[in-house]
Amino acid sequence: PQERTLRAAARTLARLEGTLESRLRRVRTPRPPPSGGGVQVLTMHGAKGCEFPRVILPAVADGIVPHRHASDVEEERRLLYVAMTRAADELVSRRIAEQQ
Repeated sequence: PQERTLRAAARTLARLEGTLESRLRRVRTPRPPPSGGGVQVLTMHGAKGCEFPRVILPAVADGIVPHRHASDVEEERRLLYVAMTRAADELVSRRIAEQQ
């Protein structure tokens, strides 16, 4: 099921059109999933106040979250906590090696 969810998320991202700014605006705005299910791709900040049965955090590693150039590391840690606590039933985290 996780692999299927990740493929659905990739298809959703591939369908987004427009400028980077307009894509980010769409990702930041939570919408109810279409009837019959679906995948929502959100920023950690955009997920505040929401709850989902399953949350997937695809790239959690030191240097990415918190970002190595973050001006406020504690705020990034709080946002990661927010993202993790949005999961009602299941949290899936994909730890990746730190990027150079």
